[in-house]
Parts: sequence; C-alpha cells; structure tokens
Amino acid sequence: IKGFQLLKMLCVVVLHMAFLVGSSKLCPHRCFCYDASELVDCRSRGFAHIPHSIPHGTWLLELSGNKLSELRSTSFTGIWALRALLLSQRSNIDF
Repeated sequence: IKGFQLLKMLCVVVLHMAFLVGSSKLCPHRCFCYDASELVDCRSRGFAHIPHSIPHGTWLLELSGNKLSELRSTSFTGIWALRALLLSQRSNIDF
C-alpha cells in the first residue's frame, strides 16, 4: 500500500506540473488555447469584441458564434503568426 500511495502522489505532482507548464502562456478568459498547435478556440463565448491576451504565436483563431460587431485593422496587432480567422455565424460585422 505504501508504494501505491507514493505512486499516486507522484502522479498528482506530475499532473499539477503539466498544468502549470501548459498554462504559462496567456489565454483569453473563457477561451481554450492548445499549446502544441497554437490554436485558440473562442467559439460561442458571447464576445462583443476581440478578446485580449491572444498568444502572439496563434496561427488559427476561432471566433465563430460570437456577437462581434466590428473588426478594426488594429484588432489583431501583435498576433504575428495569425493565418486563419474563423468567423462563421456572425452578425453585422463592419470591417
């Protein structure tokens, strides 16, 4: 039983460390950020504006299903790797 408890404790420590490393990058509140592929999923989160704290290395940003009303030329400043922006199911966006 002692060995099992030690193994269990080790697993908990490893999981906590993995969480801390994975969450070290900024990610917009209410979004999901996937570190390995630099994808940010902010789909259907009720955003009226482009969220803050999008990681600079993001190459795909999913914003479908939000209530965005305006996209400015400065909306994506600093997101140098952005290649794909998904905006399906949008309403009245002014570019």
